[in-house]
Amino acid sequence: MNKRIWAVFSTLQGSDKPMTVKMIACRVADKKKNAQDVGFRQMIARDLRHLKQITGAIESKKVLAEDDKGHAYRENAYSWKEGGSGLMVNALTSAQSVALGVLQKVGLGLVPRALVDELAPLFTAIHKNELLKSQADKNLGKKIPNKAALAAEEKWLSKVAILSETVGFVAPESSPEVEKQVHEALYQEKLIEIQYRDQEFVVKPLGLVQRGVRRYLIGIKRGHGTAPVFFTIPRIKKVKDVHSVDYAAVKGGEDFDLDAFLKKGLAYPVFDEDILGNPINLKLWVDEGTYGWISETPLDESQTAKKVKDGYELSLTTTLREELVYWILSMANHVRVIGPKVLKNRVAEDLKKAASMYSK
Repeated sequence: MNKRIWAVFSTLQGSDKPMTVKMIACRVADKKKNAQDVGFRQMIARDLRHLKQITGAIESKKVLAEDDKGHAYRENAYSWKEGGSGLMVNALTSAQSVALGVLQKVGLGLVPRALVDELAPLFTAIHKNELLKSQADKNLGKKIPNKAALAAEEKWLSKVAILSETVGFVAPESSPEVEKQVHEALYQEKLIEIQYRDQEFVVKPLGLVQRGVRRYLIGIKRGHGTAPVFFTIPRIKKVKDVHSVDYAAVKGGEDFDLDAFLKKGLAYPVFDEDILGNPINLKLWVDEGTYGWISETPLDESQTAKKVKDGYELSLTTTLREELVYWILSMANHVRVIGPKVLKNRVAEDLKKAASMYSK
């Protein structure tokens, strides 16, 4: 689709009032004199007829107008159909459409399923829009049916994937209504009463976290101290609004920092709470194969490497978390902890326990 036709399409969908050929010509012309040119206006009129046929979302009606000499006449005024898609996807560049397409496949983990369904028309419109741009030059008069747009959407999604660093787990089932209520409570900063497994708590929501296929609500449990805790969302069976107590009346979380909270991780703590989440100077030996990829995707920006016998010695500053232990254990004989001692001893002990299990 050439630049002029695209400008006509964008101008029309962006207008909240019907526009005549003259009005559109004045908007899209590179120079003022072009807007007054009869030939240019005829091209705009032709573009509008073709776009009306292609999109199925443009309507026209006769309105009273005046020519340059003050003579009244009737001409077509074009507008986006009432009730038609109000999404400005036509203004997206191809790069922006690709970015949103990737988001559709891999970036909606924290969005409630009910809201994902609400976004479905947006993504379908984006794929239809890309078809419109790619096919219009070949056959400008051909309308893009929804079936073709859905096929294009399915084809695109088959080309994008997200692969887990570890074993790919199946996402646990959760209630769409619960998800929606939890998100609303967090956004509106209001208390909720949740049924969590077989217990009930009044919770002050503070944050949401996605880790792999699992989602967590971070909040304060009323009557259980002021320290934030986390709840696995699929384990929340019911949610009710709390009107008898104000959000601010529940103490805790006033200066909540989600990033700081997550430094301790979300795994069950084995390390003492007073050292969990603290910075450590980590030293690791890694073999040649591991260094090949860990030099490209370092554990921290502070990571440095020194060539040693049979591999490399890495030095970096990171945070002591249970998740760090899990990763080191998963690397088996490819990684060895040099320091700090507390981490080295913990990994050695876990490896001994694992070895004893396999020796039986």
